[in-house]
Amino acid sequence: MHELSITPDDIRAILASMIRSTLSARAGSSYLPVAPMEFDADTPMTTEHLGIDKAGLMDIAAQCATMFGVSASFTASTASTASTASPATLRDWAHALFSSWQPHNETIFFSTSGSTGTPTICPQAMALLEQEIMAQADIFKGCTRILTFVPRHHIYGFLFSVLLPKALHVPVLDLPPVASTGLLAKMAEGDLVIAFPLFWKALSQLSVIFPQGVRGVTSTGPCPAATIHQLLERGLAMMTEVYGSSETGGLGTRNHPEDPYTLLPFWQVPKNHDENSVQIARILPDGQATASYAMPDVVQWEDSRTFRPIKRTDKAVQVAGINVYPDRIADIIKTYPDIDDCVVRLMRPDEGHRLKAFIVPKSDMPDEGERRELRSWLTTRLASAEIPKALTFGKKLPVNGMGKHADWDA
Repeated sequence: MHELSITPDDIRAILASMIRSTLSARAGSSYLPVAPMEFDADTPMTTEHLGIDKAGLMDIAAQCATMFGVSASFTASTASTASTASPATLRDWAHALFSSWQPHNETIFFSTSGSTGTPTICPQAMALLEQEIMAQADIFKGCTRILTFVPRHHIYGFLFSVLLPKALHVPVLDLPPVASTGLLAKMAEGDLVIAFPLFWKALSQLSVIFPQGVRGVTSTGPCPAATIHQLLERGLAMMTEVYGSSETGGLGTRNHPEDPYTLLPFWQVPKNHDENSVQIARILPDGQATASYAMPDVVQWEDSRTFRPIKRTDKAVQVAGINVYPDRIADIIKTYPDIDDCVVRLMRPDEGHRLKAFIVPKSDMPDEGERRELRSWLTTRLASAEIPKALTFGKKLPVNGMGKHADWDA
């Protein structure tokens, strides 16, 4: 029996989170002002009641089967009830999923955001998730309520919106991830606000003054120091940045943007590490050490417990059997005149087998002649395998609901 046991109500909240993300994706929007809590337990899981087509409903069922490692038959049996005279409710789905997961409830399978490539599935042992959140709970002692703006089916939301309230024995309130002045009316002294950099940046641009004693948490990517300082100036008591990944879970935290991160107590650096080491070992709950993990970024160690991320690890993908580096290619493209930002990634299998680029111009969208000039310029800077086959232009880079780079159609 796990110390922080998952219940059918937790799974119902996770399902609501999946529904909301699917609605947001179908709307083509990063934000959708519909809170997960608005999906009642008795909401019929039908295309009519959810506003999701059959394919979307099947996708949600498939996400459930993947996350909880249950048989694919769960997908077919649950989704098929959508067309019956007495369709299953959100509560029914949650209990069916809980019953399927219970016999082997040792692992949760999270999907990466795919912010730098194709999303991958990362298994996480419940015992290690509990180990992490108990360590995080020590940091947030004294909090009396959690306000969460993050999806519970991702590892960050699962840890801080499902497990942390259990560890702290406090209630949790789900809110839509839309920054507004009206949020202040919902906040009270002792609240811990779980959000992400894009949300915090939007909130910092509003004229808000926080109630006394409200603390914040941010993760999923770097949060600009200027954003954090603005929030602190407006009364936020403390901002804790959590550094980690879907593969590793949380690695370290800091409470001030100028400070280095401190490793969570169950992580350690090998004794013979050097300042450029990117290997780290985890001490398991039984005291044994795991094999080494790779750090998500290149880091500078200040001592054996503190570090600063320096830059992203330059990860290669294969194009025509050749290793190419999308981040380096994007940096080269950004040197072209009138390009403000760019992201490069491998095409999806249905799009092809080359690279694609999403480009944000500094001024107007380029015409056909200007696009030909850019392509000609690329041939003088990049090898054949490095040249993106598809160039997409837009006013801002595509992001998901937590502000991380998202995929786009080439």
